[in-house]
Amino acid sequence: MFEFKIAFNYLLFKKRRLSASLISLLSILVISLVVWVVLVFLSVTNGIEKNWLKKLTSLNAPIRIAPTDEYYSSYYYMIDSFSSKSDYLAKNISEKLNSKLSDPYDDQIDGELARSFPKPIIENGKLLDPIKKLDKILEGEKNSSNADISYQDYELSAAQLRLTLNRTKKDLFTEFKDERVNFLT
Repeated sequence: MFEFKIAFNYLLFKKRRLSASLISLLSILVISLVVWVVLVFLSVTNGIEKNWLKKLTSLNAPIRIAPTDEYYSSYYYMIDSFSSKSDYLAKNISEKLNSKLSDPYDDQIDGELARSFPKPIIENGKLLDPIKKLDKILEGEKNSSNADISYQDYELSAAQLRLTLNRTKKDLFTEFKDERVNFLT
């Protein structure tokens, strides 16, 4: 109430303070107009940005198939490390998709698995192959819908790279060659 009383004192027209009342009324109108324009501008740009992002990502961005921690701790992923048919190496998603065997483990050839090893998930009498199942779903979606869907596997790994830079520096006065070796890691 106190604020309204002060505002009305300045806004009420009096013969002696007519110019002050007009200036304050004009400044309030300008400030409210600027605030309104800023709000409209921000809401429009936010809407345009969301619309553009939606359109651009639906047109150009592939679906990323990223494995989870549950996948890495599953029988399906870990069995490759214990199988001779997989050269005792874990396979990434694209290698799993291209492999002929979902379960490369052979109990006659390979060593016995620990009791704490994850149990396989069996579906219809076969090992559940989540990668090939997902590929089948995405291929069906790609063929049935009009949208151009693209997808790719996505895994991050750490690696160390060491580069050797061999540079020869020739001194112009003595014709002496100095070879320097630098390493980048």
